[in-house]
Amino acid sequence: MRCSPDGFSVSDTIMTNAVEGAIALIASCPRLLMTRSFVPFYDMQPSLLSVSHVIRDMPEYKGACLSIEGVISRDFAAALECAASLEDKRTIFDTCCAIDEELRTIRTRDDVHNQLQRLVGWHRGFSGLSEGFGAGCLFVDIAPMKALVMPAVTRAIEAVKAHAVVLAHSACVESLSEIRTRTTRLLARPEDTDSFGSFQEVCRLQQEEYAAVLIQAVHVDELYSLLAEHEQRAPMADQVRHDDLKEARITFAKALEDAEAYLLKKMPS
Repeated sequence: MRCSPDGFSVSDTIMTNAVEGAIALIASCPRLLMTRSFVPFYDMQPSLLSVSHVIRDMPEYKGACLSIEGVISRDFAAALECAASLEDKRTIFDTCCAIDEELRTIRTRDDVHNQLQRLVGWHRGFSGLSEGFGAGCLFVDIAPMKALVMPAVTRAIEAVKAHAVVLAHSACVESLSEIRTRTTRLLARPEDTDSFGSFQEVCRLQQEEYAAVLIQAVHVDELYSLLAEHEQRAPMADQVRHDDLKEARITFAKALEDAEAYLLKKMPS
């Protein structure tokens, strides 16, 4: 990690522009130092003095230079420490830039929720950051970092939400197809003794797998609810399909109930 400009450059600039500038200003007024009041301070005639040399040889000047360098050194150390505390933001940026790879691991509603929760938390954290931090005579400007990272986080959030729409679509299509297929099997009625036995087996399997089928449909509901929480609208066709899934569940439950009643009625007493 480095500062721009670095400590040496800042120190050199201050010494050149401020200290040396002050010396040049004083040197431009030689009559001031050649007055009778200053004569006791010199070992030679004032007319032979070099104002710049006199000042640079003074202990006060040397002490001031050391003090300036010390302050700059301490402030740069504080600035670097402050900047180091933001180093984890680099990981955030790298993660957001590689979001396409992350999407491959997102398959369930919980995966989407966890990823969005993390990304939204990062976005809020960056939004709450000030534009920078003071470190003595220095200012750690984080505006460029925010300008770089926040759009990356926003793009990652939108990518995950778009991926969730695709997941919800696929899950809804699969669940709706599964329920409709099972419902069709339950609506068929046996025409002879052999098919009656097969129908009994169909009903038994539907009863055993009923809970799992409903759980699959509930997962679809949860995905669409999550999208709504994050203000992500699904395509109209997907919304209609989701409504069809809700109706299909009711139809499936009724078909299973009717099939069980049919079997009880047909069973010999």
